[in-house]
Amino acid sequence: MRFLALISGGKDSMLVAWLMSKRHELACLGTIIPASELSYMFHYINAHLTLFQSLAAELPICVAKSSGVKEAELEDLKGLLKLSLIHI
Repeated sequence: MRFLALISGGKDSMLVAWLMSKRHELACLGTIIPASELSYMFHYINAHLTLFQSLAAELPICVAKSSGVKEAELEDLKGLLKLSLIHI
């Protein structure tokens, strides 16, 4: 199975992506850049590092922006998943 790994730029999300890649094919990385550091669902602090992580891993990355509004963040995630369909 091919999958997209949603990463935040931190070590934990990259570790999980790597562990999952041992059993399934990691097709691309995905990240959401929240407009607010107070985002309910998405990490803000290291999100700017995900491009460098994708380059180091030699994987494509799909990036979407989020308004950071709690009720709208799930729709932002759905938009990222639609964008990533070309890689999966």
